[in-house]
Amino acid sequence: MSSEHAKIELRKSQQELRHMLVLAEIFVKFPTTTTTTTTDDNPQSSQQFHDKDIIRYYLDESERYITRIETLYSRCHEPWDGLERHVRDVMTRLREKQTRLFVMLDHIKRKQQLQQQQQQQQHPTTITSMNSAQPVALSSVQHHHVQPYHHQQQQLKQHPQVKG
Repeated sequence: MSSEHAKIELRKSQQELRHMLVLAEIFVKFPTTTTTTTTDDNPQSSQQFHDKDIIRYYLDESERYITRIETLYSRCHEPWDGLERHVRDVMTRLREKQTRLFVMLDHIKRKQQLQQQQQQQQHPTTITSMNSAQPVALSSVQHHHVQPYHHQQQQLKQHPQVKG
């Protein structure tokens, strides 16, 4: 009875594995390219966040497929009719898709960091040059020109005989 039960479980695992392989092949073929438009508006950043969510979803799904296929394949002790090769092929394509997704996610993160750096560089420099840098420079220049003039007049008043 237990050998009969084991055969039934093996067939179930094999059927589920075939089903998962078909689903994984469809998943691998499904396009994951993002459609980010290149404008200077804020909707782009919200689009990038949306793209990041989609990519993370695909990464989670690909990991789920990989884990499930590995689990099912380990239950199928006897490889049959090129199954091992088929599993390796699908797993390779799943991992390649994961790599592409990680690259896309990294690209979006770098793009956002670059945008943040550019925004940080633009705003502080305009604030500094408009408010604090010029008035400080003008007041120090005026102070240097005014002080020696007053200082010279005081010296002349103290020593009137120098003049005449």
